[in-house]
Amino acid sequence: MTLKGWKELFAPRILQRGRTYYEEGAVNTIRRAGDIIRATVLGSEPYQVEIDLKDERIAGWACDCPYGEDGTPCKHLAAVFYELDQMRDDACALVEQKPLRELIEGLDLETARALLLQLAERDEEAEDWIRLAVEPPSPQRLLQWKRKIDQMLRKASGRYGYIDYEQAWDTMCQLDDLLSDVAEQFLRGGQVWEAFSLTSYGFWAAASCDMDDSDGGLSMLSETCYDLWSAQIEAASPEMRRRMHQWFREIYQDMEGLCQDLLSEMRWKLFQDPELLQDDIDELDRMIQEEREKNTSEQWKLSQLVIQKLELMEKLGIPSEEIRQVEAEYRALPGIRRRIVGRLLENNQYDEAEALLREGKELDCERPGLVSEYSEELIGLYEKTGQTEKLQEELQFQVFRCRQSDLTYVEKLRERVPPNQWPELREELLAGKTLSSVLWEELLALDGLYDRLMERVAAQENLLALDRWETVLWPRFPERVQDAYIRCMEQQMRLANNRKQYAAIIAYLKKLRKAPGRRDTVLAAQWRAAYPRRRSMLDELKKAGY
Repeated sequence: MTLKGWKELFAPRILQRGRTYYEEGAVNTIRRAGDIIRATVLGSEPYQVEIDLKDERIAGWACDCPYGEDGTPCKHLAAVFYELDQMRDDACALVEQKPLRELIEGLDLETARALLLQLAERDEEAEDWIRLAVEPPSPQRLLQWKRKIDQMLRKASGRYGYIDYEQAWDTMCQLDDLLSDVAEQFLRGGQVWEAFSLTSYGFWAAASCDMDDSDGGLSMLSETCYDLWSAQIEAASPEMRRRMHQWFREIYQDMEGLCQDLLSEMRWKLFQDPELLQDDIDELDRMIQEEREKNTSEQWKLSQLVIQKLELMEKLGIPSEEIRQVEAEYRALPGIRRRIVGRLLENNQYDEAEALLREGKELDCERPGLVSEYSEELIGLYEKTGQTEKLQEELQFQVFRCRQSDLTYVEKLRERVPPNQWPELREELLAGKTLSSVLWEELLALDGLYDRLMERVAAQENLLALDRWETVLWPRFPERVQDAYIRCMEQQMRLANNRKQYAAIIAYLKKLRKAPGRRDTVLAAQWRAAYPRRRSMLDELKKAGY
């Protein structure tokens, strides 16, 4: 991609946020060394952005922020591109600068101290970090950091008390950074309970916010808290571990949904003391009883609680006979039944596993997803044990009674039935309801029924459907495919009313350039004549060479 076309890399909301960062002056430093541009962008912390150019084309990029660490173009990268555009417009050259670390290492002690003092006097946050690094941890400092967490979340939530999607991820990243640095500093200073208290407060405060967490910031924060808690629990005395464990038990009651699940999962991983494990089992017994008394048809929560109890029993070294008794008591629950099946298969107890899976198909017949899973496990069992007749019977059940996500089981069935029987089965499958529209088309292609596939795709009058099968159908039916594309484009052009829509439709004209008759030029001329007042359309046609 050329440097001028960089905006195509970004989703619209990321591009807008990058522009905001640029306009706020977040691009702190920017320099170029050969084909590499490096910049520092001030976000929740300074992030390092790198752009690799080859002959003024974008060859690669990187940002060390959480959003962009996997290569996803982020707002910090967009801010740097906006800065580059401005420098190009102002005819400014990129200045080659020494790395900041090199400059700092060259400072003498007196100058460094003077600069730190000046920085702390100008920036309250800088003062906090300097004090954190130098002063011994104390209860007063702990209270101050808790207040900073409150201020951070209150600022993000704004006047309406809600952290929206645009703010949520960055806010969770800021809180993640704060907890990581400050709690670790407390722990290094021997203040184990203060470190635990701050970490726990941060998680509780975030979990209690009214927030759109679609990007998963809270889950990311919980992973950091888990690592911090692990180190803190390891450093704690037995009495302190009991206090920590009690905090988890008490806060669990105040949480709900995802936060409650995250807390319970982390708690049972963090605490391994036999006494505490037994306390957890006792609490699970109480929760299981409460769930049973609700007498609801939804059994997912009950199944989850029983599985957690069984796992803790195993950790505690309770005899397997007692564990099997609990499994037998709750074997009607799908999760427990599948747990038992897994153990039976591991022990090569295939007959018992088969019986339990068949029982599951009957008991959970009103739950299509579970029935499909039981059927898939039976198919695997029959393949492993070489039971050909049962395998074919179960494949037919799976294919004709369960919704298919791909053609894996269809192809397995196709391989196992006599060739003369398959066409009838295929037509029955095509007439059924277990295949999506895309799989319906894939089955036609699998059997080489390209004429029927062409008819179906053309009837949809959908450009995406044509794109999906273009490489298969165009060599076989060039005229019909071209006709189908033209019908779709004409219909969409009648309804189009903005430049973006015009550009998308006109891009398809290029597909017709390779077709005989050059009907793309004819179609472009027709549009010019039919819509002479659509200036944006005319402009896009001109750009495309028409």
